[in-house]
Amino acid sequence: MNALDEPLILLIGGTDRLLADAVQQRISGVVNEGSLRVLREISQLSDPASYREPAPDVIVVVQSWPDEYSIKDANLAISRYPQASLICCYGPWCDADGRTRSIWPLAVRVPLDAFADRLQRELRFAGAQQALNRSANGESSTKPGTRPVGRGLLPLTASRTEIFEHGQTTPRGDPLGAMPVAILSPDQAWKEMLGRMLNLRGADWIMDQELDRAQCILLDVDPWSVVRANELAAVRRSSKNGQLIACTGFPNLGLREELLGQGANQVWFKLAPLGTLTALLSGRSGD
Repeated sequence: MNALDEPLILLIGGTDRLLADAVQQRISGVVNEGSLRVLREISQLSDPASYREPAPDVIVVVQSWPDEYSIKDANLAISRYPQASLICCYGPWCDADGRTRSIWPLAVRVPLDAFADRLQRELRFAGAQQALNRSANGESSTKPGTRPVGRGLLPLTASRTEIFEHGQTTPRGDPLGAMPVAILSPDQAWKEMLGRMLNLRGADWIMDQELDRAQCILLDVDPWSVVRANELAAVRRSSKNGQLIACTGFPNLGLREELLGQGANQVWFKLAPLGTLTALLSGRSGD
C-alpha cells in the first residue's frame, strides 16, 4: 500500500510515557510518520481546529489507569469519527476494567501485548474497505482520511464470546509445519485447550516426557514467583537450543523484561489472539 493510500491513525493519550512510547513504537512499525496524528487529550477532539483535520481510519486511545477517562470521554471518541475503527490500548493497571467498570465497549479494549496484532488487523480491514470504495466509485486512488470506511472488525456491542472467537479463528494457509511444541502448565484445562488449538494450526503438541525433541516450549509462568522463576531457569538449562516462550495472563513491561532476562526468548499474553502465538512460533514477530 503506497503512502497516499495508507490509512490514517489518530493516537490519543500519553500521560504514562512508558506505555505511550510502547504504543507509538508499535504504530511506527507499520505506518509512515505522515500517517500518524497525535493528540494528548480526548477533549481536543472537540476543538474547532480538529474539524479541519482529515478524518482518521483508526483511532487509538492509550489508557494508563482505570479512571483516566469518563463515559463522556469514551462517547466523544466513539461519536467524533463514527466510521473510524477504535482501539483502547490499556496498561496493566487497567486489567480489571470491563468487570469493575464499563466505560469502554469490550470490543475496543486491547491490552498492550495484543495491540500490534489488533492494529494490523484493523489496518488490513481499513485497506480492504478503501479498495472496495475506490472500485465502487470508479477511482484509482483517494486522499487519505477521506474514505467512508467501516466501523472496524467487531461491532461495539460484541460480547465476550464473540470477541474471543474472533481472536482465535484459525486462518487458512498458516500451518506450523508439524513443529514439535511442548506446553508446561499446572492448569490442565488451559494446557489442553491451547494444545488442541495449536494442533489445528499444524503444530505437533507433544507430551512433557518428550521435551528433548521440542522445538518450542510454552511455559506458564503464572503466578510469577520465585518458584516459577526457578522453573523457567531449569527449563532453559535443559532446553538450550529450543525456543522458550513465557506465557502470562498479567503482562507488564517490567515483567516482560524480567522474563526475557531470565532466559525466555519471547513473552506471550494468554488472552491475545492465537495468531500472535502462531507468529512467535513461526518467527514472524519481533514484538
